[in-house]
Amino acid sequence: MPRERKNQEGGEGGAPGWVVTYGDMMSLLLTFFILLAAFSTISEEDFKKAIGSLEGAFSIFPKYQSVVDMQMAGKREQQRKLQQSAKQLAEELQVKGLDKQVQVEYDAKGGIKITLPDVILFDRGSAELKPDAIPVLDVIAKVLGNLKGVFVEIKGHTDNTPVQSSALFKDNYDLSYARAIQVMRKLKMLGQLSDDSFEVTACGANQPVASNLTEEGRAQNRRVELFIRGFLGEEELYNLQNRKR
Repeated sequence: MPRERKNQEGGEGGAPGWVVTYGDMMSLLLTFFILLAAFSTISEEDFKKAIGSLEGAFSIFPKYQSVVDMQMAGKREQQRKLQQSAKQLAEELQVKGLDKQVQVEYDAKGGIKITLPDVILFDRGSAELKPDAIPVLDVIAKVLGNLKGVFVEIKGHTDNTPVQSSALFKDNYDLSYARAIQVMRKLKMLGQLSDDSFEVTACGANQPVASNLTEEGRAQNRRVELFIRGFLGEEELYNLQNRKR
């Protein structure tokens, strides 16, 4: 009667070959989904390099290439719309003769940045919008109204001149917040936008762009900045809304 063979260590033998193959496949699948989860935080070039390094080992990966390409195409289309909107905004401000006062910048990573000096928005020490501010905000609101799904961060800034404590403003933080809120409310009304489209931040005098030693520098530091971020999905909007609460 033949004897059963055992391995040298007294075990019953290694795992069946299909188990090893299955384990390798699951490891590669896990790597693939980790890459997908990290997709939004890496550049397109880096992601394509990662794809190339896995294609040789992961034979079923090319089946998902079309999904990745669609996501890449969607990101490029979003950036194209933001870039066109920045150009449109700059042109409309130029027509109104406001292009030298209002700065419009396009950043492929962060979207559109709009800098509004307080000279066209508020009187010194006040958070009440001036009549001259309405045409400017109306142009911006129309652009935002055509960009469904974007998220706008509004930052209020002041110079370092102390605010006289009153029932309205305790300090420069209060003043910068009140100004940012007023800009947000006017944009919301003019563009028929929701509260969830905005986030307001009070910076006070902590983020100067010029020296506070001169009046010219202080005037540059008194400003409201708008950051129009890329189009957000439902999950991203949900996370931002919860962060604000």
